[in-house]
Amino acid sequence: FKQFCQEHNITGAIVQGLKITDPYYEEIQSTDFPTVLIDLENKNPKIGSIGIDNRAAGMEITDFLIDNGHQQIGMINGSKYASVSLQRQLGYQDALIEHDIAVKEDFIEFADFSESLAYEKAKQLLSSHPEITAIFSASDLMAVGVIKAAKELGRILPRDLSIFAFDNIAVSEFLSPSLSTVEQNMRG
Repeated sequence: FKQFCQEHNITGAIVQGLKITDPYYEEIQSTDFPTVLIDLENKNPKIGSIGIDNRAAGMEITDFLIDNGHQQIGMINGSKYASVSLQRQLGYQDALIEHDIAVKEDFIEFADFSESLAYEKAKQLLSSHPEITAIFSASDLMAVGVIKAAKELGRILPRDLSIFAFDNIAVSEFLSPSLSTVEQNMRG
């Protein structure tokens, strides 16, 4: 990482989208090169990082679903190797534990932030566990796939299945029924 930056006369870097398994991620954790990480865990006091508290957000979403009567809550998560996904899952699990609801690992699927993979994973999840009444989708794009799968399986939204997502991308306002979603404030 440092060598690449020096060879290309880069004097500082902003890094986003690395998986925690990426060799660059490990190198960045020990660099003194001027670097800012976006939505990545940072254990290096010499570099900066910005992002939201994804764990708290995951917990708030799950708390909301529980407060609205849901006990069987599935999760369609992003990547097993993305910091944001792992933190959102910890928040989901924290909320379940706080409400004395068992954490069921088979209620959690990873769809790599892909609409089509989320569709497949949601179809499998809902077919295997028809008792699920709500799904926390770690992104709006994946929620589109979840909605498609739920409708194909004959679930009426939101009567039979509630879906709560993350990002509040533009497409979410055009979905029917509308999607409950968390917006990340990028300005403030």
